[in-house]
Amino acid sequence: MGITIIMRTRIFTPDWSRRDSESVLDVMLDALVAVDALWLRRKPMTPPLRESGVRYYHEGIKDEWFSIDAALHDGVADCKGLAAWEVAELRATGEDRDAHTATKFAEIDDPTAGRLLLYHVVVERGDGTIVDPSRDLGMGGVEPDGYMPVPGVAVAIANALTHTLGAGQLGSKEAVAALDELRRRAERGDRIAKYLISVAKQILAQGYDARRTEWKRRPDGRFEWEYPPAGGR
Repeated sequence: MGITIIMRTRIFTPDWSRRDSESVLDVMLDALVAVDALWLRRKPMTPPLRESGVRYYHEGIKDEWFSIDAALHDGVADCKGLAAWEVAELRATGEDRDAHTATKFAEIDDPTAGRLLLYHVVVERGDGTIVDPSRDLGMGGVEPDGYMPVPGVAVAIANALTHTLGAGQLGSKEAVAALDELRRRAERGDRIAKYLISVAKQILAQGYDARRTEWKRRPDGRFEWEYPPAGGR
């Protein structure tokens, strides 16, 4: 029986600026890499990440940080755990001692939560090459909870866009306004908005229909989206 340690922060809230929040995120990622490096020194027979059987899994609302031992125990990890493991492994084997974690982000205007900053963690090799172990280990496939994201797109991004599209299909004025604003930003040349519009089109092309998804209406009239039940739509 092990001990689960939970460290709480309030980064990405008014208590911290976005710049400082991102600095804290980098510190936490470095710490996770250091924990994994210590594990690999103590457990040199640990299988390589891509031969371990561990797969990508998006944890949804929770934000759990899986070290190598936790990932091996559960058989899954999200982008943070997979990227940190691969960085520690590259350094430990001497294949790339300059590898480090890197973050990519997108902004999404969600009608129920406002503007969201969605981060995805990848590996940056010493020569600047970006490697995404999450994509290689299952991101973009069918999630265990049955939600099918857009291949190659972080689940959190597809999730938020699906929420907005679904609320719009169900008649939410806030969602329709958010989508209209996203289109206007794209027409003005906003690169992130253009990307999000392209993802939204892929979601619709998959045949997404809000009537086949679990929705609840809040007391204020807004729609609350939940993951579809196991088995998908």
